Amino acid sequence: MGSRIRAPIGLSSIREDGLSELEVPIFNVFDTVLRSNNPLLDVAAAEELNRLCPSTESGQDAELYLWTLWDVLIRIAGVIPHDADHPGHETLVAILQRLQSLQTGGTDELRMWEDLPLFEAFMKDDWINPASNGAIPGSQCAWEWRNLNSFASRCLAKFASWGTFALWQLRDALEEEQDFTSGRAAAECNILAASEWVNRSGWVLFHLAHHNSKVGSSVTSGSLYRGKPGLSRKRWDFWGKRFGELGQDGVGFEYRGPGGSARRGGGYGGYQNSLIFNN
Repeated sequence: MGSRIRAPIGLSSIREDGLSELEVPIFNVFDTVLRSNNPLLDVAAAEELNRLCPSTESGQDAELYLWTLWDVLIRIAGVIPHDADHPGHETLVAILQRLQSLQTGGTDELRMWEDLPLFEAFMKDDWINPASNGAIPGSQCAWEWRNLNSFASRCLAKFASWGTFALWQLRDALEEEQDFTSGRAAAECNILAASEWVNRSGWVLFHLAHHNSKVGSSVTSGSLYRGKPGLSRKRWDFWGKRFGELGQDGVGFEYRGPGGSARRGGGYGGYQNSLIFNN
């Protein structure tokens, strides 16, 4: 495994917001590995997070630890830049994959760590789009939301069955009208967060769409999409068309088509093509 060059990550805001006694050692594990250039620390970090976890026989103590672990992790993911060349999110994903490989047993409810117990439940509970229901997010809030979507999309690309999270964001951005006058900040927040799913895990979404996956079949469609819920090739193509339309409205992105040539706007020709968002 080659070395990774890690740029400094500003986690001071999390520490300044205050950490509980239970949160401090968890935060320190992530802080240490994110500041290091040694990829082998991913393994040590996973082992330390496992060591800190109370026995699953303790019941509520283990659940409290897990809930705290996921809370700290998501807060950190939100302040790591989404940039493709920044390794922070990939480091977090690597730690989660190392945790999964430990498989230390547990109970039927808390399978350690194969299922990353309670992680998806925590994500669903904490997944609140700051640009929903007419809200206008501040620039920091919008940036953190894009970062979190970038992290979640990388999890989908590597190990997680999180197609529903992608559907929620792509629906909000592409299946509803976007206000580029009084609500431009909300429109850009939605669209740029949605771009992370195509850029980081588009091949997974394309595969699911190509096979008419039932992932997200309970998620209602947006007002602009005239099709059934769930992932389908029809919906995938609709999203590509909408990305092209929204590019003409001035959201800063390029479409990188076959052969690597870049042009403004456009949709996407398939999962192998990526949307390069400049904001």
